[in-house]
Amino acid sequence: MNIGDFEKLGLEKKVAKAYLACLEMGSGTALQISKKIGVPKSTVHDIMNGLVAKGLVSTYLKKSKKYYSASDPEIIGEKTKQQMQVFERILPELRAMAYSGVGKPLVRYYDTKVGIEIAVKEMFAEAKELTFYGNVSAAFEAYPEYFPKYIAGRVKHHITSRGIVVPGSITEKFILEDQKSIRKTHVIKTDIDVTSFAWMWNDKIVIFNTIGDHSVLIVEDRRIAKLLQSMFEYMWGTMPK
Repeated sequence: MNIGDFEKLGLEKKVAKAYLACLEMGSGTALQISKKIGVPKSTVHDIMNGLVAKGLVSTYLKKSKKYYSASDPEIIGEKTKQQMQVFERILPELRAMAYSGVGKPLVRYYDTKVGIEIAVKEMFAEAKELTFYGNVSAAFEAYPEYFPKYIAGRVKHHITSRGIVVPGSITEKFILEDQKSIRKTHVIKTDIDVTSFAWMWNDKIVIFNTIGDHSVLIVEDRRIAKLLQSMFEYMWGTMPK
């Protein structure tokens, strides 16, 4: 058993060893657990009482001795899920606090594909409508394992979409799938070589660089978002009905 895995779940090495010893033994006194893991009895008392407080261990008395019994390991996963639920609930407030006080945009840059995973997750959680602009063909070619799947996820989350794209290898097929993708798309021709692709929702802009290192830039700022959204809406209004 890799103790490092337990540390990732928030249990220190000594705590993880004590829990595993208790789990293996079924139950034991602080002295028995102490001998098994090579940690002083007084320290084990503190560790086990902490595990009891977390619900990972229970206690009972036998012949006036206190025994510790490990709870079902599944409870560790359940507690992790509960922590994630709380974290996801307060995350929007934390993000708002990160830049509202100083009036600066919150900017995140990722030079690996983890950036698109973060962007997709946040879009699913926050957006009611997604607007997009740029080279959708380049985006699909640069991120083939993400972009086709994200559309199905967006539809599942009932997030509508509107976009303006430049011509490309998949543009025609992309537009033919608008209806089933709860999406409306317009194509514009431009002499500018557009290689990037952008999403916008609420106060957030995500820019996908489709060449080089496939970097992702996420900007969160109400003023910038309103500026870019107003430009998008102006362009959208000039499109044929």
